[in-house]
Amino acid sequence: MFFLRRAGMKFINRGDPAGWDFDKNDFTCDSSWHALSLAGIVPVNTKIVEIGIEAQRPDTSRLIQFCTAGYTNRVNASWLYMAVAGQFFTDKVSIYMGGSNIIDYKADNGVYTSLNMVVCGWWL
Repeated sequence: MFFLRRAGMKFINRGDPAGWDFDKNDFTCDSSWHALSLAGIVPVNTKIVEIGIEAQRPDTSRLIQFCTAGYTNRVNASWLYMAVAGQFFTDKVSIYMGGSNIIDYKADNGVYTSLNMVVCGWWL
């Protein structure tokens, strides 16, 4: 008789961080893709990371995207779309780490009133 062994991944909850890991000064907002290292936060063998993102802009129809570092087909990116000017938009997204501690992001060009990110946890 055959059986499948569970490929169990373990979620590590970061708990209650005292503050944001990254703020608007840590992001380059120029509508281009950039790398963001999570090396000081998540271990090297992390398979998936869950992040919380909060953003606010004075204008409408703006986008922040996140994806696995090095991916070239960005249709698989997670995004936060800001549809209304001046409102806070928040989301949690999970990103495959791809064997590194780096993720890629793209933030639309312009001024952000607020742009914050926290690592909520990760899967090993």
